[in-house]
Amino acid sequence: MKISFTYGRNFVTKIDLENSLPPNAEGPSSNLTQEINRLMNDIDSIQTEREALGKEIHLVKEKIANKIIESLEERGSLDTEIGSPEMAEGLLAPLRERITKCVRQKHLLADIKTIGSKFQEERGKNNRSQRDNKVQDLEAAFHSFEELKSEIQELSKLCNGEAKEILKHRDEVEELCCDRNSERAELLEAIQKTTPDPTTEKKSTTSALNADQATTANQSWFVGDHKGSIWELNSNQNWESITKPYKSTLYSACSVPGGFIITGGHVNKKGTADCVSYQACTRVWKTLPSMITGRYEHSSLCVNNKLYIIGGKSSETCMLNTAETLDLKANKWNSLRLLPRAVLSPFVLIASEKLFVLGGSESNSKYLCENYEHLPDLNVWQPRALMPNECRGGSAVSLHSNIYVVGGETKVCMQYSPSTDQWSMLAKPQLDHWRGPACVLNSKIIVCGGSKHSTIEVYDSEANTWSSLRLQAPRANRLHFALDYSSPI
Repeated sequence: MKISFTYGRNFVTKIDLENSLPPNAEGPSSNLTQEINRLMNDIDSIQTEREALGKEIHLVKEKIANKIIESLEERGSLDTEIGSPEMAEGLLAPLRERITKCVRQKHLLADIKTIGSKFQEERGKNNRSQRDNKVQDLEAAFHSFEELKSEIQELSKLCNGEAKEILKHRDEVEELCCDRNSERAELLEAIQKTTPDPTTEKKSTTSALNADQATTANQSWFVGDHKGSIWELNSNQNWESITKPYKSTLYSACSVPGGFIITGGHVNKKGTADCVSYQACTRVWKTLPSMITGRYEHSSLCVNNKLYIIGGKSSETCMLNTAETLDLKANKWNSLRLLPRAVLSPFVLIASEKLFVLGGSESNSKYLCENYEHLPDLNVWQPRALMPNECRGGSAVSLHSNIYVVGGETKVCMQYSPSTDQWSMLAKPQLDHWRGPACVLNSKIIVCGGSKHSTIEVYDSEANTWSSLRLQAPRANRLHFALDYSSPI
């Protein structure tokens, strides 16, 4: 049964009221809900009673009408008692009493209005309360998110700082281990010299010379480490130490006709601009004009009496994308076009009479595969084909108009052809050569040392094969350069 009543201008049904009840009937709204249910039950009772009264009134009307018809049919006239007040009172008195009782619906309507106002107010409070609770929950969640975000950022900074410290300490430990190994080797050599065996020494020397002659005979070969120690390979296949004129680490060295040039380096936590050359025939150092920008962890190359300086950094926080050249005839420095990006220790080579800068790194852990050719007429750096793989701690040389990227932690050997702008993957070295420098001797590629060994490997580009020399590098790990100043540049 659908019962409706009016409240103001809105028609509300019992079903509407039930559906409009606050979702949470607990707490403050429970009494209001009970009161509404009571009123709805009263409405049902009143409606039922009204329907019953209506039926009885209809019956009374029928009785009066029947008596009037009977009186007219029997007497031909209307009986005086019919329609009299006494008769009406007798028929309607019971109904009047019941109708009087129904007048209480006026009070019911007043109650409905009062309860309706309370219901609307309570419902509004409930909605506002739910909305306020949701807003508070969102605010709390947002503050928690901001706190978590801040903690993650702080943790990320801390982890980055710790990672840098770990890498720094790792390098220091590696250097310390290498120094101890070098000292041990020197002590063993000194002990052996105090008790020489002429027969054994002669056989050993002859064997070493026979094994390495095809590669190293009649060559002037220099090797240096990152701390500044430099050695020259003499005619007896022994390494002789050369004293550098100034103390620095992480410098750069390159071949020139008759010797080599050393530039920059790390001194007192910043880059130095020093530039010196060494003449092998006279064993004399010569001071050259200082670079425009002091730097370390850079690269250098000399060709056609022009010295190129590429990248590096001037301090721990300042990486460089600058490049400069020294005219060795005019003794004057000039700046080149800025590099596309700052880079540490890139590979700098001449191949097919073109200058290339490739690889290198932007940190101790991120190595690059980019490849750029310098176009001198436009003074711009033109991107070329990317290296197929990064070369961590490796080296590069130019041979037969091609570029070879070799060694490193992952034992790579890749060939780049400037004429086709394509890379080829070649046979890998037998050992890793972390921080193992490379050079070209007698059309063979020489790679010196590695992270835990001082082995020298030789690559034959025609046969695509690797082999090892009997000759050992002067020390293991973190060698900085290997140069053959007698080979054409």
